[in-house]
Amino acid sequence: MDDGAIVSRKFDVIVVGAGPAGSSAAYLLAREGYTVALVDKSLFPRDKLCGGGLSGRSKKVYEDIYGDSWDEVIEYRSQGVAFYHKHEYLNRLDDYKATHFVYRCDFDYYLARKAEQAGAEFIQGFDINDIDAQQSSMTDRAGNTLQADYLVGADGIKSIVARKVLSRQFDRDRFAIAMEAEIDKQVFARKVDVPEIYYGVVNWGYGWVFPKKEQLTVGIAGLYRHNRDIKKAFADFLHHDLGYAGQVKMKGYYLPFGSYSKQPGKGNILLVGDAAGLVDPITGEGIAFAMQSGQFAARAITEARHSNKPASAYRIYRKKLTTITRTIDHANYVKHLIYPEFSERILLKGLATSTDKYSIKYYMDLLADEISYPQFVGRLFRKSGKRIFRLLVN
Repeated sequence: MDDGAIVSRKFDVIVVGAGPAGSSAAYLLAREGYTVALVDKSLFPRDKLCGGGLSGRSKKVYEDIYGDSWDEVIEYRSQGVAFYHKHEYLNRLDDYKATHFVYRCDFDYYLARKAEQAGAEFIQGFDINDIDAQQSSMTDRAGNTLQADYLVGADGIKSIVARKVLSRQFDRDRFAIAMEAEIDKQVFARKVDVPEIYYGVVNWGYGWVFPKKEQLTVGIAGLYRHNRDIKKAFADFLHHDLGYAGQVKMKGYYLPFGSYSKQPGKGNILLVGDAAGLVDPITGEGIAFAMQSGQFAARAITEARHSNKPASAYRIYRKKLTTITRTIDHANYVKHLIYPEFSERILLKGLATSTDKYSIKYYMDLLADEISYPQFVGRLFRKSGKRIFRLLVN
């Protein structure tokens, strides 16, 4: 849309946002033979703030959607995890479940190209000015118009689709605030070869150090209403807890924290990924849920189209989405056993004194989607109920 001429075009489906959720939906729909516009206001590859961790759950979902290997875009692979409380080392697990790491600018572009190769038209630099929900159409700031039978909003936490279609306003107190930076490995004080999780560095949240080939992605995230001065918390984390004295380029962003949308769409318009608030508040899992929600949206649109009832797409999609929201509901219960200060002390004591590391193994099993949250909690209590009671008494 850069030749200066105003255009108006019609598609079967318009997907707004070319992140993992949008690209997955566009890929599956295009593969079914639908005319699909995958639109994004940015030019790709574009910068995207994210730790870039891909869990075992992410790998399963990716392979289910795309049916091939993602090795060409993986930056680093690890088979362990380490836990810290501020600067104090607690425990570590090695040679267990694999976790993969990517740069989101590369990963998102990789998925968008897959959608394009499947037949979707990838329209970059389309900065939406307005959306007409009744006509399922949108206009950019240059006056170009796209119209479709179905719209998929995959445009992030500040989704313009959610704002225009559902009149939903952004409320930062419902979300987490994160700060992140990249640090060259060679200037860091020690070797980091597994992801590191840090408690006690923010309120109702955690910090992380994720290894890549040449760099470390360092960040913190916590509920905004409990962390008003996140920049100071991040500076303290870098300098006091990690012992890093160098300068970094800090970047901040908001992210869902278990507060998923109770109305992720309407009629023939569906919200997926961060636009629907689909992030686990315990593990930080978001990419797997993004891709999976895109998959559910594609299936819902296909079923609605086959029945010739476009408005039924949301009802079908919402039913499918319970697979994800049920997991987040369970995580929301469990977070009250982890993040309050009293509970956190018990968690940290348990992590530090666990000799057989079963609690860390269960955590990795959870990330790999091999156990559910009820199974996770049940196994912990069966294994350490008496020990937790003694910690409570003491």
